[in-house]
Amino acid sequence: MNELDPPPPSYDQIKNPSATETLIQSGVQSWYRKFIELKFTSEESNEYAGLFITNDIEISMIPELTDPIL
Repeated sequence: MNELDPPPPSYDQIKNPSATETLIQSGVQSWYRKFIELKFTSEESNEYAGLFITNDIEISMIPELTDPIL
């Protein structure tokens, strides 16, 4: 991600199920949209996004998300 991209959503935003649709619509992060495109459920998307935010996982650990546009 480059410095022009918006900051990632907060942990509270990810863990709040009612915020999921807002996150998708606002395009907060390209990788979050990619989860949805890859047919991850909202619950799975939130879980992985939460892991990224807490730095427990790196995006390179998921081959489908290593697309150069991300």
